[in-house]
Amino acid sequence: MTRIWIRCLALMLFALPLQVQGAEQVKLKYTQTLYADAGGVALRHPEGVTCTDDKLFVVDSGNKRIVRYSYKNGVVTPETTFSLPKMYPLMVQVSNQGDLYVLDGKDRKISILSPDGGPKGSLDAKGVPGVQKIVPRSFQIARDGSIALLDIFSERVLMLDDSGKFLRQIPFPEDVGFCSDLAVDRHGTVYLLDSVKAVVYKAGKGEEKFTALTLGMKDNMNFPTSLATDNRGNIYLVDQYGSGLAIIGLDGSFLGRKLGMGWSDSHLYYPTEISISEAGEIFIADRGNNRVQQFVVAE
Repeated sequence: MTRIWIRCLALMLFALPLQVQGAEQVKLKYTQTLYADAGGVALRHPEGVTCTDDKLFVVDSGNKRIVRYSYKNGVVTPETTFSLPKMYPLMVQVSNQGDLYVLDGKDRKISILSPDGGPKGSLDAKGVPGVQKIVPRSFQIARDGSIALLDIFSERVLMLDDSGKFLRQIPFPEDVGFCSDLAVDRHGTVYLLDSVKAVVYKAGKGEEKFTALTLGMKDNMNFPTSLATDNRGNIYLVDQYGSGLAIIGLDGSFLGRKLGMGWSDSHLYYPTEISISEAGEIFIADRGNNRVQQFVVAE
């Protein structure tokens, strides 16, 4: 127990100076915390979270399941669960048809479930040039139904249509550290996150090359692992090792850090993924605290 507290104290001291960097231009308001499903079964190490217009899906990795919540006017209510006993689910995306695409951290493949949780096969990339082995680290279903897949084996982002057919590929920039996540905004721009160097890259719709959007931001964050864009023109980065949230503008400017390490509401401990609704509600998978927290940008 003593060792655990010493480690936590060290993390707090390490993260503390990062919280004072940057201009505080975006204000977050804490809304609520989700701890369990409709039956009261507690979440355990949730790795992923994603939201649609009226649903919230939590990847309850430690319990090998997905928990679905209804979502209306900012109020989240637990509905049902989908058990995945043969997987270690890491993240989920929802297609325009309502199917669930689930990344399995054990087999590194993307399985497809129907809206009611029934199996529908897997996402198989077709017609991909070059090395045929694909190891997905992250993916996102864009507004038009296309799929952006982060392939860490061949160091590229694959763009596929909704059937898995190859459309194009965007190679990682040279000298990257480790790319852990991507996001596609409403205009089709792809953002790529280098966690080691804390750099965000971008490629516009139809472009086949990434360019740096930011400089290295190691002075402002430790190890960001997830990013998402909102409709206000901001990019949110979950700093997993720094247990916080960093925000940058679409021009690459640093807009400040939010939250911080801890166990009370509006604090994080080893957060893993962020999802932002069309209405601007922000959901963060707070893995170390076995919960999901909800925020909104304050006016």
